[in-house]
Amino acid sequence: MKKFTIASFSIFAILLLSLTPLTLPIRIESAKAVTLAMQWGHLSPYMENDEDEKDLEEYVCDQIYWMFYYDNVDHHPYHHGSWEPVNAWWTYTTESDVETCMDWQNDPENDVSFVTNWWVGDAYADAESPDPFGHFWFYGHNGDHIEDTAVNDFATSGGIISSKQRFDFIWTCSNGGLYWDDSSGTTWNVTGITVPDQSETKPDYNATNPFEEYGFFYNGDAVGMPLAWTNTSNLNINGYYSYIGDYCYIGFECSSPFMKNDLEGTQVQAYNFALYFYYYLLGYDDDVYPIFEHESIRDSLDYASEQTFGCSFTQSPFYTGYWVYVDVGNEEYNGWWFCRMRVLGDGFMVLPYS
Repeated sequence: MKKFTIASFSIFAILLLSLTPLTLPIRIESAKAVTLAMQWGHLSPYMENDEDEKDLEEYVCDQIYWMFYYDNVDHHPYHHGSWEPVNAWWTYTTESDVETCMDWQNDPENDVSFVTNWWVGDAYADAESPDPFGHFWFYGHNGDHIEDTAVNDFATSGGIISSKQRFDFIWTCSNGGLYWDDSSGTTWNVTGITVPDQSETKPDYNATNPFEEYGFFYNGDAVGMPLAWTNTSNLNINGYYSYIGDYCYIGFECSSPFMKNDLEGTQVQAYNFALYFYYYLLGYDDDVYPIFEHESIRDSLDYASEQTFGCSFTQSPFYTGYWVYVDVGNEEYNGWWFCRMRVLGDGFMVLPYS
C-alpha cells in the first residue's frame, strides 16, 4: 500500500485513537471555541470485507484527524481556542451518533459555530419517491444508516436554527449531484446523469447535465445531501468560481472513486487527492513552522489536482467529467454514468482558525 508521507503521524497515536470510544470533544484551550472538525464514513455490507479499501479509508480519516489536531495545538499563532477533532469513522458512523454529535454542536453552551465534515464510504438512494432516486443515504454501522432528511433535522434542531455544518467534503456516490430542474423537484431522464448509458463500450461523448438544483423539500423533508447538511437552497452550483455565501459543500455527481482506485487517467490512488487537499487547506505547505496559514478551498482543489492529475482542478476529470461503468446488480441502473466532483457554495472559503 502506498503511504502519504507528508502528513504521517504516530502509528501509536492512531492505534490509541482506534481503541477510543466516540466521546464528545474537549476544548484544546480555554478561549471561546468556534470550530469543530468531524470525520465520518462506512462501507456498504458488500464492501466491508475489502480490506484494502477499508484500510485506506481508515488511514485517510486518521490522517485528516491529526492534521486538524495539530492545526489547533496551543502554539499555533492564529489559534484562539477550538475543540479537538472527532474521528467517528466506521463504528460510530450511525444515524444515532450523527444526531448525538449535532445535538451537542447545537447546544449554545458549547460555543460551536463552524463545523467541517469529511465523509468517505458508500452511499445509496432508496429508489422510491421522489424521482429520480428517492431519498439519499449513507451506509452506517450495523444497519444504522443515515438519511438526508434526518441529517437536515439534526443539523437544524428540527428547523429551529441555521445549520453549523459550514464545510462538508462528502466522498460518496451521488450525494453531491444536480438531479432536479426546480425547487418542486421536477426531473426527467437524462442519459448518464439520471439514467445510465447502457452501451457495451465506453461512450464517446460527454453527457450534458441540464439541471440546476441539488435538492428540494418533498412533503416537508429534505431530499439531497447538500440541502440536508446546509439547509440552504442558494448554494452557487459552480462554487469553484463563487465567493458568496456561508457554506461550501463538495460531493460527487454519480459515482465516486474508491480510495484504492486510480484517479481517471492516472496511476495515482484516489486517497492521495483527499490528503493533498487537506494538507494545503490547513497550510501544511508553509515553509516556516508553525505559521500554517490556511488556504482557500478553491486553491486547495487546485493543489490536490496538480499533485495528482498534473493540472488545475478545472482542467481535471473531476471538473470536466468522465464515464464510469457501474454494476449494482440492477439492470435499471447498470451501465455507464457520467461522473464529476461538484463544488457548491463559496469556493473561496478559508477555514477559520478558531
